[in-house]
Amino acid sequence: MELKHRAASLSEDLEAIYVTSDRIFWNSLPVNIKDIEWSVIFNGGTPNPETPCLKIEDNGMIEFLNPGSGCENLRKNLRLYLPFCLAPLITKKVGRPLAISHFAQTLDGFTATVSGHSKWIGNNENLVHAHRIRALVDAVIIGNNTLRDDHPKLNVRHVEGRDPARVVIGDNNHSVQSLLDSSNAPIIRFVSNESHCFENENIQHIIIPKENGMIPGISIMKSLYEQGIQSVLVEGGASTTSRFIKEKQIDIVQYHIAPILLGKGIPNFLNDHSVTYIEDGLRFHSFHFHPIGDAIMFTGYL
Repeated sequence: MELKHRAASLSEDLEAIYVTSDRIFWNSLPVNIKDIEWSVIFNGGTPNPETPCLKIEDNGMIEFLNPGSGCENLRKNLRLYLPFCLAPLITKKVGRPLAISHFAQTLDGFTATVSGHSKWIGNNENLVHAHRIRALVDAVIIGNNTLRDDHPKLNVRHVEGRDPARVVIGDNNHSVQSLLDSSNAPIIRFVSNESHCFENENIQHIIIPKENGMIPGISIMKSLYEQGIQSVLVEGGASTTSRFIKEKQIDIVQYHIAPILLGKGIPNFLNDHSVTYIEDGLRFHSFHFHPIGDAIMFTGYL
């Protein structure tokens, strides 16, 4: 959280960040280089050969220049969370928020049973992980159907941190009250015309006309970036996630793959992202797997 705050307020050009057990150094090396626990090198700086040293790509992908000795759990956590701490430094190059889509699915690719029941496909470790992401991003995005069907709180309950802004896409006004009751964090609604706005001092309405029956994800992300939102979690549902994927507005995709088989159920967002030929399938620049409780987490960078 300190990194996130400092990165957002940074005015100087950044070459490196050095982190010790009790302090963060921006550009300047600590007096005792042996105290460095990990570091990020941007346009220069001196890596410590004894500790993890890394750089971050524009899509949030982390490359370890020096993995360091041991510290596997540290490297895992840096991969998972550091991009969102330093999002303001990344988004200056791309001009839109850094975006992640995270969801839980079964081994056979379903996010819910045929009746729509999905609690809980993900385990408790995944729940805590999702709330860490919420605490680090500036906003969480959902569509109207997810708001109507799931009544999500979209707040931070399982970790320390500040609730993100809640972004709802769509013209229907149903269930917005559930968000108002769950947190004091801002609510932003993207609607297609003025007739779908209503008076409420806690809700900001932004009007973007539809294209092909949908409010464009590219326009949504541009608008959020102009308001100072540097990172977002696209939390659902399938239609919203698929649209942002097709419009190349997602940088990181995370699958929590639970050791469960349903046989039939509601497919993940890729059900709306069908292709005819293998070569047209969604591919990742890089990816990795790691255990999360009794399940596996896949993280891919688009």
